[in-house]
Amino acid sequence: MARHKTIESLSEFFKEGREMKKIALLLLAAALLTASRFMAGEETAVPGEYVRIVIPNAHVCAAIQALNFVDGRWERPNHETAWHLAPYPQAIYMHRDFLGAELDRLGAGDLVYLYQDWLAEDEPLQLRVAGLEIISAEREESVVLAQVGEGLFAIVTCHPPGSEKERLVIWTVVDTGPRVAYFGRGDTSELLARRYGVSSAVLLRQNNLKPGDLKPGMWLKIPER
Repeated sequence: MARHKTIESLSEFFKEGREMKKIALLLLAAALLTASRFMAGEETAVPGEYVRIVIPNAHVCAAIQALNFVDGRWERPNHETAWHLAPYPQAIYMHRDFLGAELDRLGAGDLVYLYQDWLAEDEPLQLRVAGLEIISAEREESVVLAQVGEGLFAIVTCHPPGSEKERLVIWTVVDTGPRVAYFGRGDTSELLARRYGVSSAVLLRQNNLKPGDLKPGMWLKIPER
């Protein structure tokens, strides 16, 4: 029953806006697929692989496709999903005209979350933006492949919007500092507490909040392990 409620929460997260409804359908379909595999006893994720990316300050919540090579080169992602190159080194591609429309608004210190679970019940890998870089399309593969490595992720998109002349690269690093959770639409204190392995009471106390104080868009400090 808890898993069904979580799937409903994902749908609620994207209630507003036509484009958001399109993503909601994608998320719901993927969540149902993952749930069916779980019920059938199939493995849903391999350690080190990520199936969902969330970037609150760029309004991104997207699937991550597996690597796909054609004629020795990688294929670009479709317009509904992000896409990853390999567990490490790691590059995540995203189209600028739909999912990544606000990626250029990110700045150093912004948070990015990678999930291995479509049902949002696992603790995500927390990344922190280190900086943004614009490179030519010709240098894309050499620059990205040469610099990404363990603990470093590159989010890559076209630049400027509607053009493939250049690439915007958002460099992120695995954040080893304090854990911070984004309270999204459809989240509850119980869901966040379970996700991070703490009690709901401790989570609220850590942030000097009462249950009725929680609102979508809030950032919450997570107690240390």
